[in-house]
Amino acid sequence: MPFDEFTGRWGPCEGYVLPTPGGTGRAACNCFSMGQWAIANLSPCFITYSPGGVYAVSTYQDASGMPQCPSVGSSPPPSPMGPNWSTDTLNVDCQGHFRLCYTLKAGSAMSPSASDCTVAQSCTEDWYDTPGTVQTFPPLPSWVGADPACAAQFASTGGYGEMSVVGLSVACDEIDDGSGGAYVFNRVNYCPLSCNTDPTGPGCAGCMSGGSGSF
Repeated sequence: MPFDEFTGRWGPCEGYVLPTPGGTGRAACNCFSMGQWAIANLSPCFITYSPGGVYAVSTYQDASGMPQCPSVGSSPPPSPMGPNWSTDTLNVDCQGHFRLCYTLKAGSAMSPSASDCTVAQSCTEDWYDTPGTVQTFPPLPSWVGADPACAAQFASTGGYGEMSVVGLSVACDEIDDGSGGAYVFNRVNYCPLSCNTDPTGPGCAGCMSGGSGSF
C-alpha cells in the first residue's frame, strides 16, 4: 500500500484462503493438483518388416479424420506418415506454461520399472490461460519408434502409456517430480496384440482403458 510519495509498505492480508488438510485441487493450494489431460487417439501401429523386425509407428489421420496405420513397404518407415498423431485438451486448476508428454513403454502399468524400455514419446506444450476450463492444446506430433526390440516386446507382452508434465505456474510453482524431472500422473494399460483377435485371452482385461489422465 502507498506509504509516502516514493515508497510503499505491506498492508493487511485480505481474502486469504488456507489449505484444507487432505484437500485436492484449489483446496490444497497446490498447482496442477486437480484436472484432466484428454488425448483423442492413443493407438500405435506395429508393423513387421523382413528383414528389419517390428517397428512401432504412430497412426495418422486419413481424409475423413480416422486414425490409420501406414501401409507396409519394403523398408521401415523413415518418417511419420502425417504431421499429427492426436488432438488433446487440458483442464487444470492453475494458470501457467506446461509441457505434457505421452510415452509408450514396454512393461506393466501396474508395476512400472525404471528399466522399462521406451517405444516412443510424443509431447506438446503451451500456455494454459484460464484455470478450471477445457483448453485445446497443440496436437501431439506423429512419430516413428527407434527401438525395434522394444516394439517387439510391447507387441508380444503389452505395455503402457505414461502421461507426464513439467511446467511453471503463474505463481512460479514448479510442476515436476520434486527433482526437476517429469511428474507422471497417469498410466494407460495396453495389452498384447494377440488380444485384438482374442479379447478374452490371458492378460487382455482393461486394455487401453481411457484416453485421459486425471490428477
